[in-house]
Amino acid sequence: MPYNQEMVLNGRIKNPYDAPNIGDLGFEGTCLFPQPRLPFTHVDWLKLIFLILTLGQVACSQASLSTEVGDQTIWDRAHSPCDVKYESFKETLAKALDEKTKELSQYTRATGRPHFYRYPLGPLTLLEPIPTIGPEKETDTYRSDDWKTLHERYLAIKDKPVNTDWRLLDRAVRSLLMDDRRRRLYPLYSLYTMETKTVLEQIYSGVVSCLAVPKCTLLSLTPEASHFLQNHEDYRSERLSNLKDHIEKDYQTYYGFHLNRSLKRVSQNELVLPLDPGPFECCTWFIGQVIETTWSSPKLHVKVHWEKSNVLNDIYKLTLDPAPDQRDYVTWNDQKVVFHSVEEERTIGHEIGHVLGFPDRYYTDFEESTCRYKTSINKTDIMSSGEHPTEDEFKELDLNYPWKG
Repeated sequence: MPYNQEMVLNGRIKNPYDAPNIGDLGFEGTCLFPQPRLPFTHVDWLKLIFLILTLGQVACSQASLSTEVGDQTIWDRAHSPCDVKYESFKETLAKALDEKTKELSQYTRATGRPHFYRYPLGPLTLLEPIPTIGPEKETDTYRSDDWKTLHERYLAIKDKPVNTDWRLLDRAVRSLLMDDRRRRLYPLYSLYTMETKTVLEQIYSGVVSCLAVPKCTLLSLTPEASHFLQNHEDYRSERLSNLKDHIEKDYQTYYGFHLNRSLKRVSQNELVLPLDPGPFECCTWFIGQVIETTWSSPKLHVKVHWEKSNVLNDIYKLTLDPAPDQRDYVTWNDQKVVFHSVEEERTIGHEIGHVLGFPDRYYTDFEESTCRYKTSINKTDIMSSGEHPTEDEFKELDLNYPWKG
């Protein structure tokens, strides 16, 4: 998933969604807002406020969907007619799925996912995709269902016992709620796409060129860049020098590389990544092999060094949310990699990509006219939906963690 990125990207204020781990907030349980433990100190309240301000994406092992629907209404910052239109459908679906949480969890662990082989590995069930026949497109765009379609799917199965249809519905509802949360809490979330990246680069180049010329009054921009400025007041109203700083900040937030200070370049072709295995000590051999195989090229490779985290070494720790079928994520502020009990090898490599410093490279846009999300993916890039890093990503690693031999 999404990775949770500080100041908004996963994901992920941390990509837009970096937040303290819920266990650090003084709560009992793992859901969004369980009952606080006593005494609830002023420090706890400050942490809670920080969570809300950073719009943290909090993964719940027993997430109450009804609570999430209610919270989105309270915290709404980007109200859409779609939200009003489908609020009752959301509430109905959330209540129905909450009532089947235990059955769904048991069913998921017992059956895995369609089109995947399953292998038990300590606290994980590892999934390996069954090879498909025929070529696949390198890039693709897919659209989510809207709430009306999901409600119709629910009506068709509501009197049936938990089965694959229920499981797919639960997965779709949780995914759509997460996208709604991002859009409603951070209105600019879907503004930053691959196309926007190119446009910002064009505007930045024009601004820099103009600032270099005394008394410059006219920016030289492409039609796309001009259209973007005309339609975004927060950029259009800036003075040139401020616009340059604004673009630099937003570009770094959404598209930039984020250094991992614990990662060390030990030779011309090797980077050492310290990690705390957390609950995965039983299978460090396998997870390490996945990471090292994924992040390896003829010129540069990553070597994992397993050790315990503490206040001095400031390294990332692997953690486990026992809920199956949820999105994994990385929190940069407290340096945790959150896996769930059912995992793909590709997902492990993707989340470690965030630990190395890479942002997500899939982009989700909300279509107001259809009340659906459109996601653009690249199947040749592990930071999108592929299985391997690109050549450019290894070049970024080389640039950001230089060998000083």
